[in-house]
Amino acid sequence: MVWIHGGAFTSGSGDTTWYGPGYLLDKEILLVTFNYRLGALGFLGLSHPEVSLNNGLKDQRAALRWIQQNIERFGGDPAQITIFGESAGGTSVEYQLISPSTSGLFQRAISQSGSVLSPWAYVDTATAQTRAQQLTQLLGYTPEDNNDIYNFLMEASAENITIQQSSVITERWASDDLAFVPTVEGESESGGEIFLSATPLEMIKAGKFIRLPYITDNISSDTLDQLNNKFERFLPYDLNLTIGTNKSQQVAALVRETYFGNETASMATVENYFLTDSLILEGVHRTVNFRLRYNSPPIFVYQFSYQGRLGLTNFFHYNFTFPGAGHGDDISYLFTSSSNIELQSNSTELTTIDRMVTLWTNFAKARDLGEGLDLTWEPVEESKQTYLDINTDLSVQNLLKLHPERRAVWDLLYSEVDNPVLIISYPLQWPHGLRANLVLDWTAEDGEIGVQSQPGRVHEFAFKESGKPFWKTTLSISDRDVNLYLLIIGSLIYCENSSHLSG
Repeated sequence: MVWIHGGAFTSGSGDTTWYGPGYLLDKEILLVTFNYRLGALGFLGLSHPEVSLNNGLKDQRAALRWIQQNIERFGGDPAQITIFGESAGGTSVEYQLISPSTSGLFQRAISQSGSVLSPWAYVDTATAQTRAQQLTQLLGYTPEDNNDIYNFLMEASAENITIQQSSVITERWASDDLAFVPTVEGESESGGEIFLSATPLEMIKAGKFIRLPYITDNISSDTLDQLNNKFERFLPYDLNLTIGTNKSQQVAALVRETYFGNETASMATVENYFLTDSLILEGVHRTVNFRLRYNSPPIFVYQFSYQGRLGLTNFFHYNFTFPGAGHGDDISYLFTSSSNIELQSNSTELTTIDRMVTLWTNFAKARDLGEGLDLTWEPVEESKQTYLDINTDLSVQNLLKLHPERRAVWDLLYSEVDNPVLIISYPLQWPHGLRANLVLDWTAEDGEIGVQSQPGRVHEFAFKESGKPFWKTTLSISDRDVNLYLLIIGSLIYCENSSHLSG
């Protein structure tokens, strides 16, 4: 089992401070951890013939190649390699899955609290270029062009670069405050073999990912920051909104109403986990759904909900009052670390450790995941979407019923990013009313619009009137102007600008 550490692509290490092997070695596996270049040293996005992009991901690939070639000398099996990681490490796992250059280096993968479709996990090439220029200016030099930037940074000390890189953050999006992260590589970049030739969304939508057994998660709760000032900045930047425009303000109002209603965002009101959903969970959900389109090998989804005495949340004394586990808490139940406390033999923490380690090592050994736990954990299917909830007990739950009203909002917002969305701003009629599980014919001024049900999939409907905080499954309207959001899970029509509705 090969662990890729997290740390926002800017910090962290694979050493035993956080990732001691004791629990896993009890299950007779080999654990390998490694370091990779971070921050600007690993992810500087300068377009220049002598600059290699995505060096951090390429370091990971180099480590995986070495492991594949040499693990047998340590008693390991090169045909039974599982990669796993958390946060930026979990995102890195998925990056290794979408790069064709890593094919054959591992056989299974686990992403914990990370997805390449999370808004912080990728940056476009233009923004990456701007950040390279900003870093140069922070180091005291104003460059004229990319060649000027390259020559200056080659003479700058690694220490100074590392110190200044934390100041290179956008003032625009609070959800995009990681300055140096993966980006697309062009043919002109140095470094030999390209790692990422298209955006993560383009790769996954096109089915360009390595097909192998995969576990991904829904972490129960996540980080919190101030939301009350400049709320638009907390919308994911990859929604492609422009702050200050009507659309951006309307989306911000919709999201704020969904999570906070008329209340002020505070520790007491974030139990709806706005940042968790937008920064991590929606990326996980989209990844799973895209993979299901291509008959991918088994995908298992879990949620770590257990709140015990271990974990980063307790170690750093975060004063969170909402229920559920915090970001990264699950890794304390896989690894021994400096944050561990003495546990009694009958403690629920030790029980959770045994369950987590058993599940993960069963997966790595290609066993039934529930072996030894009296559990049946089945992979996600389009017609049967379930997940394993890891709490004081283990239980299998319906993924579609996990916060459906919140998920509906993000599905609505990201549908325009993932697929072309029809924006209707003229009179629209529903002559036959609304019926689920049927083909619905919609007539508008310029022709017919069809919403086709996918075989074996039940569509779900949700409505939301402008200015109202809740999504509903029924809505009574008749011959009047109304601003309305209509969501059909699986297909989507979005109505705005006082469309006249009848039926």
